[in-house]
Amino acid sequence: MKKVIYSKYSNERDKKFSIRTEIIVEDGLKYVMKVPQTQEAKEHLNQLPVWKDKLEPVFSKQNIKLNQCEVREDGICFEFIEGGNLEEIFDRLLAKGSFEEIEKRVIEFSDCLKRIYSGSRFQISNEFKEVFGLVQLPDNLEAGKVTNIDMVFGNLLINAGWNVIDYEWTFDFLIPANFVVYRTLYYYLYGGTHRAPLIERDLFSKVGISKNEMQQYARMEGHFQQYMRGSHKYLRLMYNDIGKGNWFGSQLIETQKVLMTKQAIRIYIDNGNGVSEENSFVIGESLTQTESIEFQIPVTQETKLVRIDPASQKCIVRVLSLLGDGAATYAAFYQTNGEKTDKDLFLFNTTDPQIIITDIKPGTVVLKVHLSVSLLNDQIITELSQGQKAVKGIKMHGLLWLSKKVFNKCKYKYLVKRQEKRDALELERKWNLIFGTEEILNEQKKTVFPKEVKFSILVPLYNTPEIFLREMIESVQNQTYSNWELCLADGSTQEYSAVGHVCSEYIKEDSRIKYKKLEKNLGISENTNACIEMATGEYIGLFDHDDVLHPSVLFENMKVIQEHEADFIYTDEATFEDDLRNIVLYHFKPDFSIDNLRANNYICHFTVFKSSLLKKVGGFRKEYDGSQDHDLVLRLAKSADRIWHIPKVLYFWRSHAGSVASGIDTKAYAVEAGKKAVKNSVAQYGYESEVETSPVSPSIYRIHYEIKGNPKISIIIPNKNHMEDLKRCIYSIFIRSSYKNYEILVVENNSDEDSIFEFYKELEEYENVRVIYFNEAFNYSKINNFGVRQARGEYIVFLNNDTEIISPSWIDEMLMYVQRDDVGAAGAKLYYPNDTIQHAGVILGVGEDKVAGHSHAGALRSDPGYMGRLFFAQNVSVVTAACMMVKKSIFEQLNGFDTSLAVAYNDVDLCLRIRESGYLIVMTPYAECYHYESISRGKDDTPEKQKRFLEEVNLMRERWGALIDNGDPYYNPNLSLKNPWRFEPEVKE
Repeated sequence: MKKVIYSKYSNERDKKFSIRTEIIVEDGLKYVMKVPQTQEAKEHLNQLPVWKDKLEPVFSKQNIKLNQCEVREDGICFEFIEGGNLEEIFDRLLAKGSFEEIEKRVIEFSDCLKRIYSGSRFQISNEFKEVFGLVQLPDNLEAGKVTNIDMVFGNLLINAGWNVIDYEWTFDFLIPANFVVYRTLYYYLYGGTHRAPLIERDLFSKVGISKNEMQQYARMEGHFQQYMRGSHKYLRLMYNDIGKGNWFGSQLIETQKVLMTKQAIRIYIDNGNGVSEENSFVIGESLTQTESIEFQIPVTQETKLVRIDPASQKCIVRVLSLLGDGAATYAAFYQTNGEKTDKDLFLFNTTDPQIIITDIKPGTVVLKVHLSVSLLNDQIITELSQGQKAVKGIKMHGLLWLSKKVFNKCKYKYLVKRQEKRDALELERKWNLIFGTEEILNEQKKTVFPKEVKFSILVPLYNTPEIFLREMIESVQNQTYSNWELCLADGSTQEYSAVGHVCSEYIKEDSRIKYKKLEKNLGISENTNACIEMATGEYIGLFDHDDVLHPSVLFENMKVIQEHEADFIYTDEATFEDDLRNIVLYHFKPDFSIDNLRANNYICHFTVFKSSLLKKVGGFRKEYDGSQDHDLVLRLAKSADRIWHIPKVLYFWRSHAGSVASGIDTKAYAVEAGKKAVKNSVAQYGYESEVETSPVSPSIYRIHYEIKGNPKISIIIPNKNHMEDLKRCIYSIFIRSSYKNYEILVVENNSDEDSIFEFYKELEEYENVRVIYFNEAFNYSKINNFGVRQARGEYIVFLNNDTEIISPSWIDEMLMYVQRDDVGAAGAKLYYPNDTIQHAGVILGVGEDKVAGHSHAGALRSDPGYMGRLFFAQNVSVVTAACMMVKKSIFEQLNGFDTSLAVAYNDVDLCLRIRESGYLIVMTPYAECYHYESISRGKDDTPEKQKRFLEEVNLMRERWGALIDNGDPYYNPNLSLKNPWRFEPEVKE
């Protein structure tokens, strides 16, 4: 039986170099095939045996063997050589910090290459210029008459000596030996961020390559890449091709259109390294208006995902069939970014339509696909009265032609109109949910509370535009709860004397409005303190002079004061432009979260608190002008007994030029004041810290808590087989971790592959690594509990073997939080290999099972997240144990993971018990790693696994159902559980 277990194809080559490389198992033997994809490429491949014969005599002098090959009808067949390559060996040395050993071996390898490619003085020939361009190089450079330039470390296997496995890029004209050395070293050093320490060691000069040579060799490499691609262009290369600032407008757009249509159907295959252009290929040359296409996609056991882009423009696609074929034939499950309009029929109102298949069952060899694709343009038929044209079309093409034309355009128009209707209904429903009906507001006005309190609403005025001033005052007068006073302290300049006249006008009609003209503008803090001096109410409310209150805000605050004796209250808010119906941003907030508050003033407005609480902490402080609210809120929160969040939009920020709502950069001084406020607040809790701004916003802060002492961290990694995954995980810890006082405990669980035990022997060299053996059946909870019992550290990190550390400070980032007395566990931000979010905390109630789901799953790595949440440390209900740190003492106090949860939700259950014990959970986005999810144990795709999963779901619902149904305190109830982080009121058609 013949089976393809690996397939690689680069779509960025010219036709004459277009090949596919496959590893094949046939009758128990492995071999490698290079298969031409075009007739021209066949000629290129047939040259390989010629190169082998020319290179062998040269290489044999240095005891280097060449991988043997033979010409077959379908391509070139190579022997499959077992063994590790030089790249892996150097990475292992790098993990140990053996820089000198790497240098020594690099110099030896460089000297070897120079000996191989020697005997002639380099001269530029016409053949050289065609491939590498015209360069200026030093005289007397050594060169060989035949040169394999692709001597990268990954192409050199160690198996009873050195073995060169690929020599496709061989040339029989003079090429400097130093260029081969440069190329080899360049592709290693810049092939991974973990190799950065080697770049600083100036290896190029140590192998005898000057900076001038490097510049020329870089030009040679660029020309070679252009030669290899030929005229094959892609959109992502266009910027370089056309030059900076030389082409704009219609020329670029037309070029893009041409390129996109030429790409036709594109297939992306993710074999564990993510989706990329390098791992994609094209089906056919181009598409006509409507086309039925059948094709096959080869997959291997490593394939995690297949993506089909059916076109590069808006289209309608019917999936006629999508079958997995191999050990068995099955209908593969798929997802799309289109709108389903009928059975297996999708409208793609996007220029990037995608069909994604992750349901690739073991034993699958190919995916058999049959699609019907109809291309659409942006023009929609608005008239069906073009009778003559239609009749002519029917005569020429038949009735089917007309039905397709009408379907393609009229159906599209109908769907667009339907979406517009849905949008309008949703907008109206949102408005009604936020503002309520007249009946509700009237009922609130009639409500009599057992004990009424007075609210003093503080508004410092400064050069307030009249229209803003009137809307602000009237929004207070429109309150359904009437026991309030409005305290206005006016620091406006003489040019804005109208501010006082407008206020006087309202005071004549409403005695609850108080006004004081200040002798001079004292700044926002002192102006607000002047308002405080006027206040007589039991509760204080903070209000900006250009914003608007919801008519129910005081009523809703009164309710929670009566029902919960709250002394500090805040609400949700929205930002609008021009008109309240033009809401541009909803801010749905979590319940009180101290880490969120330190990272940014998410509480903001509308904020209400007891007057006595204000007297206790003191008023506004002038030195924090610009972030005075943040400073005050941090102080109030520390002293408050009962902080309450009303999850309703009851405050409206007006965004206009000069307002903070329009951008913090308009008040840059606020940033430094905010950083100082946060640092001082952290110090009040007994912690030292440094505060800096985040990459996404100057008003979002990153806090570096001082780590106390140098405690030992025990990193526990369960493992069965998966040598390469475990190696990647452990090496990434070695190479990237800035915190050094750690131990790694690999908990071995019934492996049956020799390679993993060979790797365990390698790990014996490291004093801080232990392999311990757990021989029972797989149970994630039992395995980790077993590991903790043998851990020597004060803190435990649970880490999956299918992870790869990215950020050097990953341990520090979690430790700084878990060291705090109020924190029980901290978790990391995890990415899929394609740089989309896999985990940024866990939300209760999300997911099909309505237990829990990962926050921001699928978002881009660069995405700031909802209100910037992907770039600040925050409190969450749960973090995944794929990368989680806990205090060992708390873990033992809670008796560890619940062993009745063998696979799923054990981390959810543990975090909820930690919270139940009074501790916080923190997710920090600055501890980062890749997560190659579920590589280790596979998918829940058998009846036994599905039964086990259902039992664990039921156990979680039984134990935590009431808490889950009550809502995640760190996830606002206005946000969707079906589509997280979206405000999606139900719209009925």
